[in-house]
Amino acid sequence: MTWTCSILVPLLAATITGAQAATFTVDTTTDGVDAVPGDGVCATAAGACSLRAAVQEANALEGPDTIDLPAGTYVLTLAGPAEDESASGDLDVHETLTITGAGAATTVIDGNRASGVIEAAEPGP
Repeated sequence: MTWTCSILVPLLAATITGAQAATFTVDTTTDGVDAVPGDGVCATAAGACSLRAAVQEANALEGPDTIDLPAGTYVLTLAGPAEDESASGDLDVHETLTITGAGAATTVIDGNRASGVIEAAEPGP
C-alpha cells in the first residue's frame, strides 16, 4: 500500500454524524492548534485560524461543520505521538466535516511525509 503525503482539495468531505452547523474560515497556512477547542472560535494562541485549529474546533462542536480553505499550501508540521484529537500529526475528524478549497491546482494539504493526512477517528474520552 502506498500512502500519499499531500492531497489536493477542490472539495473534501469526511462523513461521520452531526446536527448543528458552523463554518470556519482558515486565514493562515501555518500549522497550529486551537487555543480553546469548543469555544466556537477558531484561533491559535497567535490569534490565527489554522486548518488544524479549525478541525479541532469542528470536532469540539456538535453537528456538521464546514471549513473554508483559501488557496495555499497547508503543511502539517506538528509532530508528536499518535492521538485522535488533531494535536499533532494527521488531522482527526470526529463528525461530519466538509473542507472546501479554492481548487485542486491552488489548495494543497501536505502531510509532510506522514503516514496519513486526514483520519476519520472516534472522539476521545
